[in-house]
Amino acid sequence: STLISVLVGLYPPQSGVVNYNQQSLQNWSPSYFDRLAYVGPDPYIVPGTIRDNLLFGHHESSKVTEQEFIDALDLACIKNEVMSLKNGLNENLFENAQLSSGQKQRVSIARALLRRPNVLILDEATANLDTITEGLFLNNIERLKSKMIVIVVSHKPSFDRLADVTLTMGKI
Repeated sequence: STLISVLVGLYPPQSGVVNYNQQSLQNWSPSYFDRLAYVGPDPYIVPGTIRDNLLFGHHESSKVTEQEFIDALDLACIKNEVMSLKNGLNENLFENAQLSSGQKQRVSIARALLRRPNVLILDEATANLDTITEGLFLNNIERLKSKMIVIVVSHKPSFDRLADVTLTMGKI
């Protein structure tokens, strides 16, 4: 989690440098952060509709098409559930109502994917998903690996099949 905090710019490195495309973190432009998406273990829902939640923090929210909403929901394995709601994307949500923890997690994942990131960071992002849904989501992420850098922090061995490089941190 500390490494992730450095990657998203919350903490400066205590030694060494973080480079992306041969450019140091200190020189990254704000547009880099527009193309970075993070999903953590604790999903959050903002008051408003599902659409509002998916657009929360989006750098180009006025340019998002209906198909992009559907695609993000599909990749996050929550499209059918959202579209079966009475108001679909326009269903009003409240933090403590309507959605299970796993559904909130998948809305958070869809929010990240809707940003069309160059770098997707998943920090225990499937903590609230059942094994079947997690497997479906991993299949989707595997297809996205050619389009973006995917960095995963997980204690689950199910992510191992996605890895091109694995770093083991701490004592085992």
